[in-house]
Amino acid sequence: MSTTIPACPSCHSESVSFNGHTRHGKQNHKCRDCGRQFIVNPLTVQMDELWSFVDDKDHDQWVWLALDAETREIVGCLYW
Repeated sequence: MSTTIPACPSCHSESVSFNGHTRHGKQNHKCRDCGRQFIVNPLTVQMDELWSFVDDKDHDQWVWLALDAETREIVGCLYW
């Protein structure tokens, strides 16, 4: 089984090595020329925000969600 290592997205160098895995299990690569780290198919993230009043209009609450576009999995959340 041969694995094709992609070119660097920054400098387009072919001198790229494997550099472990991300916390999501995807193969990480590192360019030997410019030092950029990258993965081949990164997440496509969509952001959504919503807000509502709690008790009265002086207490508004905000929620921001980051969702993976393919799986609709929540990858980040912020309450304010």
